[in-house]
Amino acid sequence: MLTSLPNQLMNWLLPPLCVHCSHEGQWLCQAAHQQLAMAPTVEAVKLVGCQSVYIRAGYDCPPLKAFIQRLKYSNWTAAEELLGELLRPLESDLARLPKTSTIVPVPLHPRRQRARGFNQSELIARAVGKITGRPLVPVLRRTRDTETQTALSADERQKNVADAFTAVAELPTDTWLLVDDVITTGATMTACAQALRRRGARYVFACALAKG
Repeated sequence: MLTSLPNQLMNWLLPPLCVHCSHEGQWLCQAAHQQLAMAPTVEAVKLVGCQSVYIRAGYDCPPLKAFIQRLKYSNWTAAEELLGELLRPLESDLARLPKTSTIVPVPLHPRRQRARGFNQSELIARAVGKITGRPLVPVLRRTRDTETQTALSADERQKNVADAFTAVAELPTDTWLLVDDVITTGATMTACAQALRRRGARYVFACALAKG
């Protein structure tokens, strides 16, 4: 893939370091690529409100975990060049989605997005859009600045995000693909699916980089 001149210049001034092992030269070194290639996609995940769930690999895959942490906590513009490659094993599954499917990222609360400067789920959703040719329409809003889910139990996660999302009053289609970085208990995705269904969505699918 050709990179833009600014990216080439930045790579010359500050050579990429592998997010997994810190070796210089690439954001994901050859060994990291091999580990990712051997990591199977996650199957048979069921979420309330979702027809099907597509997940690249388990969060216990070290290069994927390192990639997601870098993606989530750093405004890392180079990530977009790698996301398409990471998601490529899901391409055939995602291609079977209904042609009317529209992509929607799991939203951050406005306060948190202002502080972070970006939404990592939106970056992933853009990559999914390039792979599938489906449009991205951010119809979901997070109405409560919920507590971070990391240290919460499954029940606490569900209560934490209950009614924390809403969708715009008039959805442009009834078929949606929700996109997030990590699915752990599925509480966030379920809450988002419910918000879409309250506005008339009939079919909701889900996609994530990893299963926690």
